[in-house]
Amino acid sequence: MNNNLAILRQPPTQREIYTIIYDISCPHIPGTVNPKKYSPAVLLPDGHPQKNWTRSQFYNALTNHLAILGYQKLQKSNYQKECTLLVVTDEAYSLHLEENLSWLPICVQRMHIHRVITEKSIYPLQYENTQNNNGEGFEEDNDEMLQDEEFNNY
Repeated sequence: MNNNLAILRQPPTQREIYTIIYDISCPHIPGTVNPKKYSPAVLLPDGHPQKNWTRSQFYNALTNHLAILGYQKLQKSNYQKECTLLVVTDEAYSLHLEENLSWLPICVQRMHIHRVITEKSIYPLQYENTQNNNGEGFEEDNDEMLQDEEFNNY
């Protein structure tokens, strides 16, 4: 690799962007070995309103409600929204209060709230030339960046 190239790094965003990341448990349906025969419904007690739902109905109920709340899909099971920490926390903790989401506390293995630090994807990497017109590198800039407390606190 060219020694005069360095990875261009994004500065941390100053915007308040948060993500809700979740993992829905999908155990196999008893008596089956087919890997496509699994559903969160297996975990629900008899008589639960969503006991007969398909796997896709569970995902659709949650993702549709997150969209109503203004979240945008980043990737599977990862939705983001620009808002305050108070708002995202309140929304995440109250999702199960919705009629079609009462299954969440039983069927979700994990749900986390993350703050977005970089607004754009890090990959694919972008590079910058670190050689000035005199054929010298910008080592002093790198040293200054390493000593920059605001940059290093992220």
